[in-house]
Amino acid sequence: MIWTTGTVVIVMLTKEIQRGRVKCGHYWPDPGAFEQYSDLEVSCIEATEKDDFINRQFVINNTKTKVSRTVHQIQMISWPDFGVPDSAEPIFQLKSMVEDLQTAGKTQAQRPPVVVHCSAGIGRTGSYMTISIGIDSLLNTGRCNIINTVKRIRGQRALSVQTADQYELCYTSLLEYAALHVTSIEPQEKIEILEFLNNWKKAQPDEHRW
Repeated sequence: MIWTTGTVVIVMLTKEIQRGRVKCGHYWPDPGAFEQYSDLEVSCIEATEKDDFINRQFVINNTKTKVSRTVHQIQMISWPDFGVPDSAEPIFQLKSMVEDLQTAGKTQAQRPPVVVHCSAGIGRTGSYMTISIGIDSLLNTGRCNIINTVKRIRGQRALSVQTADQYELCYTSLLEYAALHVTSIEPQEKIEILEFLNNWKKAQPDEHRW
């Protein structure tokens, strides 16, 4: 699939093992090693871990056509299973990293699809996609429609955005992003958004507080 679609970025939103259970298979080679899948040879040439992320760089070589491609995998390791991150900031960082890799030397029409996965592919994946789409909409139009976005995603992948906490995360993350990064919003409105978020967070139980 990665080869067929020309994907250059894989977003992985889970650890391989969480809460004592296997959540994702180790489908990539370790640094310096390679795996052969029919005509495709996959090599891992770099893996770096910093803060919330592990960044891996692969080279996929088609041994039949002699064509090689570079694929990046960004693994976010701080997003808990069935839960939400302690802060929305790593999600914003992830979105930015994906955009940098997607847009390098490409026009909008040339950008291939991003592959996003977690364990079941519904909770964290649906939440990230909703936030990512919302950020694009905020930057392009100054507004976003979270309900319609979730409905559209669920029409393609049932049960996406799995829990109430994850749905809440979509709203609070996009409010925070709008207040911090969207220039079309008036300064006073940004202050009011941040005050609302601050009061909302204080009112949450400790286990839900960012």
